[in-house]
Amino acid sequence: MTGPEPKDEAGTARRFERGSDAVMSYSSQWGGSEWGSERQAQSRSVERQKTTTGLQNVAEAFKEGLTAHAATLGGRNRAGLDMSITCFRRAITAAAGDDPHRGKYANSLGVALLDRYRLAEDIADLDEALDHLVIAYENAARNTLARARVLRNLSDALELRLALTGTPLSDAQRERLPTVESLRREKSRTPGLTALERLSAARDSGHAAVAKEGPAAGCPDLSYAVALLPLIVWGARDQVLEFLADYRGLASEAAASALSAGDATLAARVLEQGRAVVWEQDLTNRTPQEELLKRLVEQGSSPSASTGKSTHGKSTHGESHKESRKNRRERPGAAAVPTAPRLPSDIVTRMDRAFAGLTQLGPPTGASGPSLSASAKGDPRMDTDRWGVLWRGTPGVAELSDAVREWDSLSRTAQRGFPYISFLRPDYVRHIRPAASEGPVVYINVSPWRCDAVIVTRDAEHPAVVHLPDLTAADAEQQAQTYLAAMTTTDGEGREDTIREVLRWLWRTVASPVLDALAALPELPGAPEDTHVWWIPTGPLTTLPLHAATAADGYSVLDRVTSSYTPTVSALIRARKTRDTPVLGQRAGQRHLLVAPAAGHLPAAARTLAKLAVLLPRKQRTTLVGPEATWDEVRKALPQHAWTHIDCHAVQSLDEPLKSHLSLHDRPLTVADLAELPSGEADFALLAACTTAAGGSLVRDEWVSLAAALMYSEFQAVIGTLWPVPDGPTARIAQDIYAELIPLPAEGTTDRTTAKPPMRRRLVRWLRRLITSSGQESQEPASRRVDLNSRRSAHALRRALLSERARRPDHPSAWVSFVHYGV
Repeated sequence: MTGPEPKDEAGTARRFERGSDAVMSYSSQWGGSEWGSERQAQSRSVERQKTTTGLQNVAEAFKEGLTAHAATLGGRNRAGLDMSITCFRRAITAAAGDDPHRGKYANSLGVALLDRYRLAEDIADLDEALDHLVIAYENAARNTLARARVLRNLSDALELRLALTGTPLSDAQRERLPTVESLRREKSRTPGLTALERLSAARDSGHAAVAKEGPAAGCPDLSYAVALLPLIVWGARDQVLEFLADYRGLASEAAASALSAGDATLAARVLEQGRAVVWEQDLTNRTPQEELLKRLVEQGSSPSASTGKSTHGKSTHGESHKESRKNRRERPGAAAVPTAPRLPSDIVTRMDRAFAGLTQLGPPTGASGPSLSASAKGDPRMDTDRWGVLWRGTPGVAELSDAVREWDSLSRTAQRGFPYISFLRPDYVRHIRPAASEGPVVYINVSPWRCDAVIVTRDAEHPAVVHLPDLTAADAEQQAQTYLAAMTTTDGEGREDTIREVLRWLWRTVASPVLDALAALPELPGAPEDTHVWWIPTGPLTTLPLHAATAADGYSVLDRVTSSYTPTVSALIRARKTRDTPVLGQRAGQRHLLVAPAAGHLPAAARTLAKLAVLLPRKQRTTLVGPEATWDEVRKALPQHAWTHIDCHAVQSLDEPLKSHLSLHDRPLTVADLAELPSGEADFALLAACTTAAGGSLVRDEWVSLAAALMYSEFQAVIGTLWPVPDGPTARIAQDIYAELIPLPAEGTTDRTTAKPPMRRRLVRWLRRLITSSGQESQEPASRRVDLNSRRSAHALRRALLSERARRPDHPSAWVSFVHYGV
C-alpha cells in the first residue's frame, strides 16, 4: 500500500531538480508552496553543507599549515616550510573571495615564504611573500592585533628586500608596496606591537625625516617616541637602564627638533618627560606597579565606584583619626594634597591588564586552540586570533580599542593621584612653570643638531630660548672625558690646569650667554646672592660643574648666582611641597644622623664630627661611628632623621650605576638600597664622600647616583660631589655649611659639650670616647634645641665654596665637585 508513494515523490523530486517549468509554474500559480518550500529548504541545506565543508577544508588546511610551520624549528627545516607553504596555499585557494579571514591566510603564507627565503635566499620567495603580506595588510582593520602582526611582518620583509641593492624593485612593485617611512610611522602608532618596537620605529622615522628634510621635520616622530617611554619602564624594571642605553639622547634630539620647529614649549615638555625616566616612573627602584599601589594606598584609596578595599585587605572608609595621624607621621608630605582624589586600589591591576593588551601579539598564557602546538600558538607573526582559537565567528574589527581606551583613561587617573609620574606628557603651565616660583630653571640641551638653553621663568607663558652656537655635542663629550681623566687619573699642576681650561670652556660656551640672558629678565632680583638658578644639564654636561664655570679673569658663576641642580622639575616641585607642608609634630622630633664608618682613618672626618658635636645638642644627634655604622643600622636610621651627614669612602660604578655605593663598616650601601628607603622624616643630607653625585656613563640623563637616590627618597636637599675630593677641603666645606645652617650655642647652656669654648683637648677626648664607645648616646642632660632648616643649604654651599676658593685659588679640584640638589 505504501510502495508506490515514495516512487511518485522521488520522481517528482527528480523532475523538480531538473527544473521543470510546469512544476515551477504550478507551484507559483496555484500556491503549491508545499513543494516549493521543501525544495528551497533542501537547497539551503545543500548550500549550508557545501559552505560547512568548504570552511572545514579551509580550516583543516590552515591548521595543517600552522602545525607544519611550528615543526620547522624556527624556520630551519626546509621540508616543514615546504609543507606549510603548500597547506597555506590550499587554504587560500579553498577560501571564497569574500572570506573575512583571507588576510589571515595571506599573512601566514607570507611568513612561511619569508622564513624559506631566510633559509634558502631565493629572491622569488621574498617577492611572493611581499605580495601576500600586502594583501594581508590591505585586509587587516586598524586597531587590531591582526594589523599589528601584518605590519611587523610586511615591514621586516620590505626592509630585507630593499637591502638587496643588486636586484632593485621593479616599478610595478614600488607602486604596489608602501614605503618604509610610512610603515615605520604606522608601527610607532600601532598598539599591539611591543613598546620597544614602537619606540624604535618612531625614532628611526624621526631620524630619517631629519636626514631628508632637516631637524624640524623629525619633531612629530621624535616627540612621539619620547611619549612612548612610560610604556617601556612599565614593562620591565630590571632591564630599564639597558633599554634606555639604546635610546640615550632621545629626549635631547626631540627637544632640538622642537626648537628647530619653533616650539620651545614642546621642547621643555619632552625634556621633562624623557629624562630621569627610571626615577620618575619607578621612584623607589621597585616595580612601578608596586610603587604606584603603595602611594595610592598611603593617600587613602577609597574607591567610590569600585571594590572599596585596598590590597592590604583593609577598607579605607571610616579610618580612625588616630590611624590618619599615624599615616601622616609615617609619610611626611602626605598632607600636601589634602584633597587628593580617592582612587580605586585595583588601578595597578587594571593597568597591567591594559598594558598586556597593548603589547602582546601572541595569545595569552593558557589559551588553547584546536590541536595547535604551543610553538604555533606562541609565534607572534601567525595570526590565529586574540585568544589562540582558530574560529570565533566573525573577526573582531577593533580588538585593541578597549585596551587603548583603558590605558589612556587609567593613565589620566593615575596622573591625578600621582602627579609626579610621567604617564602622560607634562603640561607646561601646570607641571613645569611652577618649578620656577623661586628662581629660573635652565635646561641646557645638547644634541648633534643644535645646542640651546631653555629657560623656564615664573611669569612667562612660554620658555625663553638662548641658542648656544659655540657649544657642540662633540665638544661637550670631549670636555667631559678630559675632565673625568683629570679628576681621576692625574694630579699636581697638570690636573689643575686641565680643570681650569674646562671651567673656561664652560663659561664661554654655556654660562656666560645664559647668565646674560638671565640678567635681562625683569623678575630676577638685583643682588646675586638672592638669585637662585636650578640647572638641568643633559648628556655630557651632566658630568661637568656648571656652577663653577669661570671666565679667564677669574669671575665665575659662583660670583653671580646661587646654583642648584635637579634631575627634573617634577622632583624639585615634589621636594618643595614636602618642605612647605611639614607634618604636625615633625619639627619637635628632628634629629641629625652622623655616620662615619672609618672616622679613625680620616682625620678631617673626625674634625667634622667634633664640630657637629659642638653645634648639635646630644638629644638631637645620633652617631653611628666605626663598627656601629653597619648597613642595617644606617638604612634603618635614615628615614628616622631629618638631617644626615655621611662621611666615608664611596665607589662609583660608571657601567653599572645602580651598584655605586657608600662603604659602610660591614657592606656597601648601594644606589639601589637608598632608592628603596621607606618614606620618613628626610630633609637634608650631606654626602662627604667621593663621586656621590656622578651618574653612569651609558645613560647620563637618568641621574642614577647616590645623591639622586636620596632626593627621590624624599630628601628635600642633598649635597654631594661629582668626582673624587680630598679629605681636608671636604671637612672645611662641610664645617662652613653647618656653621651657617646651625646656630651657635648660646652662652650659659647646660649642655656640657657646649658650656665652655671648644678647646682642642676637650674635643680630642670627646672624639676618642665617641669612636671607642658602643655607639650609644651620652646620658648627660641637655636643654638646648636646634631648629634644623635646610632652606638655605644651597646658599650655604655657595658661600662655603667661595671661602674654599679664596683659601686655595690655584687648586680648583678641591672644591668644584661639590653640587647641590633640590630646594
